[in-house]
Amino acid sequence: MRYTKAREYLKEIAAKNTARANDLRVVKSGAANVKSALDGMPTQYAEVLAEIAVDAAAHPDDKAWQMKAAEALLLKADFLVHKTMADAMVTALEPFEV
Repeated sequence: MRYTKAREYLKEIAAKNTARANDLRVVKSGAANVKSALDGMPTQYAEVLAEIAVDAAAHPDDKAWQMKAAEALLLKADFLVHKTMADAMVTALEPFEV
């Protein structure tokens, strides 16, 4: 192999290393961004969810209100899964310097 060709390959490797390092930074910051967005949701929606629960309790025979209350509980369960996952991902990625 000629020196010039070796230099070209080394530049290509360096460029790909840099690109993958940037990808890793995006992954780490992406997990932190998702966690931050999820962290804000309880405050953002607490009043609405409480109001739905009150209205459902006030109308125990109204199937529409009962369905909304049930849906709210299912959405909360989904949220908790996502929140737990985001917290774990951020914690797992914390030690990595990228």
